[in-house]
Amino acid sequence: NETANKYKVISMSAASVADDLQDATNFGRYSFMASCSTEQIGRGLAYYYGQIKKKEKKFYILCQDYGFGREIANGFKKGLKEYYPEAKLVGEDYHKLFLTDFAPYLTKIQASGAEVIFTGDWIPDAENLLKQSRQMGINLPFANLFMVDATMLNAVGVEGTKGLVNINM
Repeated sequence: NETANKYKVISMSAASVADDLQDATNFGRYSFMASCSTEQIGRGLAYYYGQIKKKEKKFYILCQDYGFGREIANGFKKGLKEYYPEAKLVGEDYHKLFLTDFAPYLTKIQASGAEVIFTGDWIPDAENLLKQSRQMGINLPFANLFMVDATMLNAVGVEGTKGLVNINM
């Protein structure tokens, strides 16, 4: 955005979804974001569960521990407050990037009584998370953005993909 402003040229962010790329501090009149924002994604998934599906009420947030992961989780929490106030957040954790062992988190999620896991994780974390959850017999739905890779979905099979709720551009 700074470079676009300096040279008065158009800058297009086609894949980055973090809201802070276009916030008051980072806004530029020559910069555009062509994808959904983290808040739109989080709120959209909350809307789906609260206004359309209206079944599951206990949610656990598990996201990567950096700006994007925290922003998408905040969007989901805002959406739950607005669209599904009777929902309950039964847990919230943030993990380091490129994690290979999700068992401690999954054990905690299982004990929480969660009915849905919300995650903004991207591959390889999304793949490791999904595969390990299914290997541990945890077949909870995932509300997600990036659990769409064909190789990952093939690895867990049709049964392992049941309950995946994806929002995407």
